[in-house]
Amino acid sequence: MSRSHSVEPVMPAFGGFLWLAFDWIAGALSPPVLALNCPCSDYAPRRVGCTSDRPTGLSLASSSQTTTQAYYNRQRRVPSNNQPLSDGRGTANTRAGFTLVEMLVVLLILAALTVAAVQSLSPVADQARYDSTSRTLTQLEEAMLGANGLRQSDGTPLITGFVADVGRVPVLQGSDAETQLSELWNSTSTLATTFPFQTRLGPAAPTDYSAVRLPCGWRGPYLQLGVGVTDLRDGWATPFSLTPNTAGSSLTSVTWNFVSPYSDNLTISATPGLVTVSGTLTNNNAVPGAATIVLLYPDPSLSTTTLSVMTDADATVGGFQFNNVPIGFRVLHATIDGNVLIKYLQVPRTGLSLNVNYQP
Repeated sequence: MSRSHSVEPVMPAFGGFLWLAFDWIAGALSPPVLALNCPCSDYAPRRVGCTSDRPTGLSLASSSQTTTQAYYNRQRRVPSNNQPLSDGRGTANTRAGFTLVEMLVVLLILAALTVAAVQSLSPVADQARYDSTSRTLTQLEEAMLGANGLRQSDGTPLITGFVADVGRVPVLQGSDAETQLSELWNSTSTLATTFPFQTRLGPAAPTDYSAVRLPCGWRGPYLQLGVGVTDLRDGWATPFSLTPNTAGSSLTSVTWNFVSPYSDNLTISATPGLVTVSGTLTNNNAVPGAATIVLLYPDPSLSTTTLSVMTDADATVGGFQFNNVPIGFRVLHATIDGNVLIKYLQVPRTGLSLNVNYQP
């Protein structure tokens, strides 16, 4: 024989307390039944002020029915003679009392529970804002410098991002911190319209470097802000702190200034986008008698139509060093004992050191 087992429902303390509070209010506001078996009708309770002496339609033959009626009369404050109670002023008291104090107590309880619930959710909301801020900074860094560690199918480094394409770090626009980095996403900016992505040649004068060709230019947006969003903010909807370099308005770093309960700032730097390229150049594994070495790269602040030329900082014959080279696809151009060497380089964030041997 199978037996049925009753399972008591488990109600969380918070929900159960609210249920009891609302049940108490509903019970207090319910109008009482004044009497049973009104003689005015066979199946209706006695109405207030009824004076009919018509016998009751529902007979209470058994003692249990009489007991039931007495119980309800007591519960609904109806006297045994089926007459409504009076409040001493000649009027019938037809409703149970519900005082202002009781209402205030219930409202205070509900307010306290609401405050406790909001406070318990506050750490979760703060963590979500912090995570959103951290993701925004990561996306901003990748927009400027590209994702770190990418490689092409042949294993060579793949350098992407704003600095690689444009040849410089972003220049702060205006004074509003929320839009000063708009070069990263504004396709109608001056940079995007005057320096679009295309193949550019080296300058033809004073020295002819026109044999060098390099694809470069703005091909953003590099940072996706979301539909309808036109400014850059953290998870608390406040702007980041942007630091320019001391010589001008080029970006140096982006910082999120911490808020409670956190105690550390979050910072990304644009300086890893400018590195050093150095090395030696030989002619058939021997030091050349004479060598002129330059580096060609894009820089829209110098020219929007041709590549720019960076001179060698190393004065020794066969040695070369170029400082503050923007990461990305760059060209080493050398004139060795009257011969020309053109070498294309992928310059990563770590910089580049190489030995180049020219063999005619």
